[in-house]
Amino acid sequence: MDSIFGILETLDKGFVLNWRREMHKCLACLENVEILHKGNVRSVYSENLTYNIMRCISCDLLQTVPQPTSETLNDIYTNNYRYDLHEIFKDEKAFRAKKIGKLISPSRGTTILELGSGNGALARNLASRYFVEVTAVDFITNDIFPGVTFIESDIESWLERDSNKYDYVVMSHTLEHMINIREMVPRICELLRDNGVLVLIVPNAKKRSRYWGYWQVPIHTVHFTESTLCQLFERCGVKKSLVKYAAIDTLGLLATFANIFQTDGKDFNSRYAIILRAISRIFRQTYWLGNSDLIVFLAKVG
Repeated sequence: MDSIFGILETLDKGFVLNWRREMHKCLACLENVEILHKGNVRSVYSENLTYNIMRCISCDLLQTVPQPTSETLNDIYTNNYRYDLHEIFKDEKAFRAKKIGKLISPSRGTTILELGSGNGALARNLASRYFVEVTAVDFITNDIFPGVTFIESDIESWLERDSNKYDYVVMSHTLEHMINIREMVPRICELLRDNGVLVLIVPNAKKRSRYWGYWQVPIHTVHFTESTLCQLFERCGVKKSLVKYAAIDTLGLLATFANIFQTDGKDFNSRYAIILRAISRIFRQTYWLGNSDLIVFLAKVG
């Protein structure tokens, strides 16, 4: 299904190629570098509001402009975020968590920190299948589960007070939500033991149309490719050890259609849960056939 995006990119060359130079401060390198302006991207969270995706010509990192404030993000997560759709697709999330768990395949007794655990699907999969101890951090409340310690906290606050070291630190579709990426990256790497592994799953923003459902502006504040993600973390003493790609999920596919047809996505609701779940059961089988998800393992050199 990711081939849809190739067609959209061809049809939307005006977006991909319509660059103009502006001055802006990069979120990663903090230099006043020129930014290449990609055009307007719709927000499914804000009616009649568009954002720009800009690329730093110094470090190549893509970023949402204007950057949302903490207050804007809190308002979206409180009032506009589609938790109901995430609940509809919880079986697909469990399916994808199983795939990621198999990639990690941690040894018994391994300690794992998951930052941004969402509904806890990956944390539960790792604890139940591999008999590991998982600390899962998110502002979403989760039920008690053997082997998993759920911490209800925002990630920034947790990073400030967590003094433990872990064999694995996992972030699945979390890093792109951060607004202080420069400060967070070194702290994340510090949580790894020597020879520990950092597992990052983010949307792969390489050569995407404005309609791509994973832009998710403004809650996705930064947008990664393999090169920009690895470059950002390898400065902190970790080295790339594995790269995999996977297809966009059904929720991202729906967001793509919402962008194409200029809808706010409210039509996709619980009234159509049976249909949406049926689509999800079929679509999830294409998991390894696309490249909208970027999965990177980075090992800390002891």
